[in-house]
Amino acid sequence: MTAPNRPEWVRITDPGGACYVTVGRVYRVLGWSADHTRPVIRDYEGHPWTLDVAGGVGSWLFPAWEPCEDPAALKAANGEETS
Repeated sequence: MTAPNRPEWVRITDPGGACYVTVGRVYRVLGWSADHTRPVIRDYEGHPWTLDVAGGVGSWLFPAWEPCEDPAALKAANGEETS
């Protein structure tokens, strides 16, 4: 976590048809919305994309997310290859 309630990494949780992101995939947070309630990630086209607020139900335009750990750190902790 970079600050209370502001994780450095998020996993997209819903909805399945969300634009420019993949449900289940982990994304690094680039920053936060102007009101500090929604994380901004880089979508699969490389553009900044704002997600829903924490605990939101999500929509195709503003997907829902949950905080998660750095994927490389999780792999290393499990003894998996990170490269």
